[in-house]
Parts: sequence; structure tokens; C-alpha cells
Amino acid sequence: MRIWQAAVGGVLVAGVLAASGGPVFSQAQMKVVRDVLATRIDNRQPVEATMPVGADVGELFYFTEVEGGPGTIQHVWTRQGRTMATVSLEVRSSRFRTWSSKRIVPEWTGRWRVEARGPGGAVLSSKEFEIK
Repeated sequence: MRIWQAAVGGVLVAGVLAASGGPVFSQAQMKVVRDVLATRIDNRQPVEATMPVGADVGELFYFTEVEGGPGTIQHVWTRQGRTMATVSLEVRSSRFRTWSSKRIVPEWTGRWRVEARGPGGAVLSSKEFEIK
């Protein structure tokens, strides 16, 4: 009898989560196992940027390898405390590589930060860098 009650309870919880638009699986275990600030992606692998980054770089990439999917993460690019871009990225499997890019205008020198945020906005990883 208790096994049946536990099974019905689990189905009810899953049904409520699905009906509310929430996940049926847990994203609490999502984590970034590798992150790289890159100048390009070559054959699905990042080419790491050298520091400090030159103002003429043109474009930067934030490469993240995520475990614990599927689900969604966000890359948030900030310059001197101001959000410059927020990019939502779908994580399609239990281990998944993804990246976002940010075009860099030569006048945008200064301190930058890019974060990978998981469910609920939790910061999973970040990179700080300077554009000179």
C-alpha cells in the first residue's frame, strides 16, 4: 500500500510541476565543469583569449561545458557593472558544450565580467577580464 501511495504522490508532484511550466527533472545539479573566455571557436573548441584583451578584438566568446542538463543557462556579459548582454542557452543533454559571443566596440575598454547562470539565477562560473 505504501509503495502505491509513494508512486501516486510522485506522479502528482510531476504533474503539478509540468502543469505549472516547471521542470519535471531537477536542475539543481547543473554545474559548469569548464569555462573559457575565447577569441574564437575552432572545431567546437575554444581558442583562449590572452590577457589583457586588446580593444581591437572585435568579438569574444564565453565557452561553457555543463553537466547536469537538460535545462537552460544564461551568459550575462557586464562592463563596469552595467549589463551589456544576456544570452539564454539551451543545455540539451547531461553533458553539453555551448557558448555565446559578444561583439566588442573599440571604445568599450575597462573591466568586464561574464557569468554563466543556472536555474534561479545562481552563478555557476564567471570570468573577469580587462579590455585595453
